[in-house]
Amino acid sequence: MGRRISQIWILAFISAFFVGNAQAECVGGQPDGERQGFEECDPGIGGLPADFGAVTCEMLCMEDSPPAEGQISGIDCNPDCTFDLSGCQMCGNGILEGSEICDDDQFDPSAPDCPNGGTRRCQSNCMDIDETGCFRCGNGILEGSEACEAGLPISATCTIGGEPSCGTSCQIDFSTCSQCGNFDVEEGEECDDGNMLPGDGCGALCQSECGDGIPNYPAEECDDGNQVSGDGCSSLCNVEGDRYYGDGGEPRECVLSFRFVGTPAGFSHTCVDGESCDLENVARQCTFGIVTGIHPGINPACPFTDTARIDLVGPGTGPTALSLGDRERFLDPLQNHLESFGIAVTRTPDHSSLSIALPDGPFSGSVFQFEVTSLLSVPENQSRVLSIQVTDEFGDTDTDSLFFRCNADVN
Repeated sequence: MGRRISQIWILAFISAFFVGNAQAECVGGQPDGERQGFEECDPGIGGLPADFGAVTCEMLCMEDSPPAEGQISGIDCNPDCTFDLSGCQMCGNGILEGSEICDDDQFDPSAPDCPNGGTRRCQSNCMDIDETGCFRCGNGILEGSEACEAGLPISATCTIGGEPSCGTSCQIDFSTCSQCGNFDVEEGEECDDGNMLPGDGCGALCQSECGDGIPNYPAEECDDGNQVSGDGCSSLCNVEGDRYYGDGGEPRECVLSFRFVGTPAGFSHTCVDGESCDLENVARQCTFGIVTGIHPGINPACPFTDTARIDLVGPGTGPTALSLGDRERFLDPLQNHLESFGIAVTRTPDHSSLSIALPDGPFSGSVFQFEVTSLLSVPENQSRVLSIQVTDEFGDTDTDSLFFRCNADVN
């Protein structure tokens, strides 16, 4: 307020000095480039320079804007020989003018703000900002919009595991927490399958779904509602029991093995619709769970070789033949498992064969072994024969057949 009173007083003084009690106007009614009489200034004519009588914006306690051509200050002269002060900046009038970055409580949009809260103030020159009233991140005091401060306890916790940290802007950084879905089993996680989807054996928070009573195929071969081994379903929800190595009659059973969900190991498998060996609640059919193991060299007498092809070689017609959908459903988990490791797999249009090409890199020159659970549905009171042939890189084969029967529930 004092600055404004001074400006107004000085302007009134200068005006009175030049014009006294008379009305300022151009002498003779026309400007002539020379201030005289009651003129505050004279704008000049015919190329003559204006005459301001050495008055400048600074003399009026205003800031000077860059003068236009022919001016010595931001002050201009009106055609009626009066001062035009629009080129002057008046710091303290609450109006942003010229090169001012602030004026009282008005701030240019480009002017720095208080990122964490507090009060900024415009300094008396309207060109600098006083930030001493801003809250400062890193001073050990929790202020304004800060969520944390260096050296102070962090109130937030990680959802799964790990510890959050305090970032450079005094906001909580959760990137140091365990991150479910990155394929890395971190603190607080029981598993991490690269996603946060439930129902695939590893839940949305990377906790194992084994023991919830719901078999999540193919990650779980079984789920009896607990994580106790010795009851037919292991603590990792794998089927317990012996493997069946087939009856192909080859001199060496080198590749294939089988385990079964809810039925003992062997060639023949019979299930009653709706019993525990029936893995899907679909009326008038039984769905069998078949854990197919492909592990070259499982028999010590067999050479370690890589698998090149997987073929379904059962009967193509007749009452026990697999349908196109049956073959597709059986091969899908095998193909998906192989492709998840970057292995190129080609399937024939009739879904009867998978051709496997191991890539250069982690599996090059090594034996790739795995077990995958597939499903096979058999209509009520019908049978199916599943015959599998695995061919290694040298053309040697292992062929095995399995028989499945679904009986009606007579109760």
